[in-house]
This record gives sequence, C-alpha cells and structure tokens, in this order.
Amino acid sequence: MTIITGLSLVQPAVAQLGIEILGGLQLFDAAELEAMSYPPINPDVPALLIQVRDRALVGKMSLLLMSVYPAGHQVALVRAGDDSEPGVEWLPLSDISDSEYVDDRASLYVPPLPLKSSLPALAESVSVLRQPGGCPWDQEQTPQSLREGFLEEAYEVLAALDTGDTENLREELGDLLYHVVMQTRMAAEAGQFTLSDVLAGIEAKLKRRHPHVWGDWQVSNSAQVLRNWEIIKQQEKAGQPKDQTPSALDGILANLPALARSQKIQKKVAGTGFDWPDISGVYDKLAEEVQEVRQATTPEELQLELGDVLFVVANLGLWLNVDAESALREANERFGRRFRQVERLAADRDLTLSVLPFDALDALWEEAKAILAQTTVADTVQDEPS
Repeated sequence: MTIITGLSLVQPAVAQLGIEILGGLQLFDAAELEAMSYPPINPDVPALLIQVRDRALVGKMSLLLMSVYPAGHQVALVRAGDDSEPGVEWLPLSDISDSEYVDDRASLYVPPLPLKSSLPALAESVSVLRQPGGCPWDQEQTPQSLREGFLEEAYEVLAALDTGDTENLREELGDLLYHVVMQTRMAAEAGQFTLSDVLAGIEAKLKRRHPHVWGDWQVSNSAQVLRNWEIIKQQEKAGQPKDQTPSALDGILANLPALARSQKIQKKVAGTGFDWPDISGVYDKLAEEVQEVRQATTPEELQLELGDVLFVVANLGLWLNVDAESALREANERFGRRFRQVERLAADRDLTLSVLPFDALDALWEEAKAILAQTTVADTVQDEPS
C-alpha cells in the first residue's frame, strides 16, 4: 500500500491571498461548523474555512458568520486545486452563496474586524486600566464603589429598550458589559474567581436548567419550562447549609426596584397556591385598599395604606400578565412627553401654567395628547412599506 500525501487546502489558499499568517490564523472545517448555532471564532483574528464544498453549505456559513460579522464584511472565496482555475473573489459576506468559486476545493477567508471586538480584547483593556501606568480612577475602584454605576448602567439599558433605540441599546449594553468584566477583574486580582469561572458557571447553568434542550426532559410550553427551572433550582440548593426555615421567598433580592420586587414576591407566593382564586378578588381588594387610603388620617396611615394599594396593583399586573415596573416606567415616559408638549403649547400662546385654572390646564393636556397621538400615527404610516 502506498500512502500519498494529500494536497492541503491551506497553503494554496494562503498563497493565493498573499497573507502573512505568523500573526495568527484560525482554521476551521466548514462542515464541522455546520451544526453550530454560534461560531467559535475570534473576530480579532483572521479565519480560514476550508471545504466550503457547495452552495447549501456556503449559505449556512453566511448566516452563521453574520452572527459575529456584519453582512457587508468583505470576505474572500479562494479557489485552488488541480481541476479549476485558481483565483480569489472578494465580496460581502451576505453574497458568498452566489459566487462561482464554490466547489469542494474552495476555502473562505474572513479577515478580522477593523476594531477589536472580542471578549478577550475587552478583558485585556480592562486589565491594562487596572495595572500600574493605567487609569488612576479605574485603579481606585472596588467592587463596592462600582455598585451604583452598575445599577445606573442597567437602568440605561432598560431606557434604551423602552424607547426602541437600538443604537443606544448597543452602547449601553457595552457599558454594562464593562462593569461585568471590571467586577471579574477585581475578583481575579483578589484570588476569588476569574472571567473564565463566570463564563463556565453560566454556560453550565444554562445547560443544567434546560434539560429539555440538553437532556431528555419533555415540555410543551413555557410554563412547564419555568416550573422545571424552579424544581432544578431547589434540587441544586438541596443539602446546602441553612440558618433558617426554607421559604419560597428565599433568593429575592432586597435591593430590587420596589414594584419589581413586589411582583417577584407575589409570583413566588402564588406558586405555593397562596393567591386569589380569580382576578375578581384582586379588583375587590384594590377597591378596599383605595377606600382605606381615603379614610387614613395620619401620615403614617397614609404611607401604610398607599403601600398596600401599590402592592395590590403589582398583583393585578401579574394577573394581567403585565410587568408593573415596565408599565410604570413607560407611563413616566409617556407623561413626560405629554407634559413637554403642554409646555410648548403654553409657551407658544404666552400662557403661564402656574396661574391657569384647572379647566384650562386640562384642555391643554387633552390637546397635547391629541397632537402626540397624531404624530405617532403619522410616523407609523411613514414606516409602512409602500
């Protein structure tokens, strides 16, 4: 038997491209990536996918890679072999399935993105900031000193989600990710855990908590998924030392926003069966609590009774499948837009809000609502495809 060394697709492709690989080159078999939902590619380092053998596979590679790279990212299909004319075709990632260069001797070359875009790159930048010669402010920070900023960035993410501003959302998620990496860096410096520990922990937890995806459990709806999630959480906590009687309320953070925490508490309690039999009981309780607010005579009683009203409102949100925190946040934004419109109307008419009677203020409010409603309709019509 004679063994003949096969022709590698790597050397001809590198030669055709005229690239220097001493700085690093990621090498993948396109067929092995086919079954993945997210490619294990570092966008800071060039990559070469060999054996992009047919259009169906190339189409899958295009969609897979566009979860990391923009659709317009320029890539190269490289044809090299005995039976076809060698050559290189540069084209946008989204168009590679249309290339004539696709065959079983073709490779796909993906250059790095122009800006550093990987998690290791961010971790390196944060590490440099913390080192001598880095940033004095970053060096002075502690896990506790960054708590307020962490929470602020989380709320800014929520604000971007509320407004549907995707560009701002991208930026705010980056700011939040900085805090995550910064906290893990400080923990690593203290010998507590590393970024790898954090990533490994959440990756393992996702698989452990989704046995219907990575196991043999069967589910038919999201409600079953949530019930299984709670069952698995309890199993994970079994055997852990306890200094008090276990409660369904264990694990609910005390520093959550009040409405969000109220709904978490009531959702947990409802899971034990401690809830109204139907929504009519919630409406009756809300009317009862509002009446008690009316009857309160001292500041202490007013605060107590108003708290009860808000608590029942949060429960009503659960029954209506409405997130109370988001609903109130959106109501705040909606009120702000309407009041600014009222101020514009008053300014245009040389009116002073503080001296206007209630009827006039109410009329301005209704006019502002109508104007903003018309603007929203106009924007919707403009966005519709022609």
